[in-house]
Amino acid sequence: MNCHSWEGSGGKGEGTRSAWLTEGGSGTIADKAHGVFLWLATMLLGRTPQRLLPAGNEPEPTRLLAQWLAWNLGQRWRGADGFDYMAALAELSLPVFMIAGGNDRIAPAAGCRKFFDALGSTDKTWLLGAETAGFSKDFSHGELVIGREARAEIFPRVREWLRERNS
Repeated sequence: MNCHSWEGSGGKGEGTRSAWLTEGGSGTIADKAHGVFLWLATMLLGRTPQRLLPAGNEPEPTRLLAQWLAWNLGQRWRGADGFDYMAALAELSLPVFMIAGGNDRIAPAAGCRKFFDALGSTDKTWLLGAETAGFSKDFSHGELVIGREARAEIFPRVREWLRERNS
């Protein structure tokens, strides 16, 4: 998941797909069309057609992708029971280190920042993997986790953040 986040006392966790809501519904028509096309292809095949439409590090389950798309297009992160997950983020008090990629079409930085800002934790750290933030490149979704440059530029920051909280 990107926004990638590491939460709690050194445990590794992922942010959630709803973090990708773009601010004010600002996703481009092309991004929304890509999402709808991806959803349709996934519904027909029963899984994400990874080779045809890469959308992350592994194929996504059909229902997960349908839910993610509904959240993004509807600009609301609510469960089927009406529970408002975005509002509930204000209740979280875990330490959070959130990383967004400057070239992430799956989890755009603006949506990740919206998620980050909603977190209630007083110990939260934001990192934008982008040239404008001093990195060698604008990281894509997968490059934040499996990219060669991530090992040299992103991972050391994660390691340091964890050390600061576990020493």
